[in-house]
Amino acid sequence: MEEASSSSPDDPVEPVPKRPRAKARDFALRRLTRRAHSEGELTRKMARAGYPVEEIVETIDFLRKRRYLDDVAFARDFASERAERRRWGPARIETALKALALADQHIKAALAEVFPFGEREAGERALLRFLSSERRALSPAKRQARAYRHLLARGFTPETAHELVSSRDFGDTEGLESTKN
Repeated sequence: MEEASSSSPDDPVEPVPKRPRAKARDFALRRLTRRAHSEGELTRKMARAGYPVEEIVETIDFLRKRRYLDDVAFARDFASERAERRRWGPARIETALKALALADQHIKAALAEVFPFGEREAGERALLRFLSSERRALSPAKRQARAYRHLLARGFTPETAHELVSSRDFGDTEGLESTKN
């Protein structure tokens, strides 16, 4: 006797599993509700979670079309927030944006917008803020070395930090070269 291949209306209906694409979208949307992501960053997270490449590409395209992902705006907002609130310099912001898998043109555009007058002027402002907040009575050489380290920690290039600190009068010092060792 052959078993009927069709199911009768009285048979319990098994739930239809979610489509894999929907799972990939859910994964991506959960990440985006926490904070903004770059396309590259979200792609990496989805790949690490084990989603197939075609689902990742479809999901990223889906999110981009609906403007949930926008690398240009993400780079600009990230750079602006880090510069204003955390007082990061251009080199540190650039490194962080590269780690988030953003394209070089988006990084350059964001840095140009956030630092329209360049790294030197941003460094001068950072140095002035630092020096105006220094309350300790330190020797000029120590103040100079501390200012140099402060600029480096904020993400300014060693060349810019050296140029800015060397051009400033810290009192009777022998120069920055003696403080580098």
